[in-house]
Amino acid sequence: MEAALSATIFPVLVTKIVDLLRNSFDRDAKVRKWVWNALALVIGVAVALLAGVNVVTEFAGSDTPTWLGTIMTGLAIGALGSGWHEGLDLLSSAAKAARPTK
Repeated sequence: MEAALSATIFPVLVTKIVDLLRNSFDRDAKVRKWVWNALALVIGVAVALLAGVNVVTEFAGSDTPTWLGTIMTGLAIGALGSGWHEGLDLLSSAAKAARPTK
């Protein structure tokens, strides 16, 4: 269950939080893209810590400390958020293009 949440719900949550912050504070797109990518990683780690998610320990024979596994999971959640962002952006663009113009 943790792996499913870490690959689906949590990255989408991170994506939407980063989008909200970007739309609120950087409407003119003056902040460099790497800043938003780094913010997604930080928010991903925060989500993993708050939710207590650690998918690293699910691997057989993993002797990674729990705190490190949670941080690694959070980094993965933040990184997956970028992929979800691109996918959601494509869907949004396709939906806008399919709407009839007035």
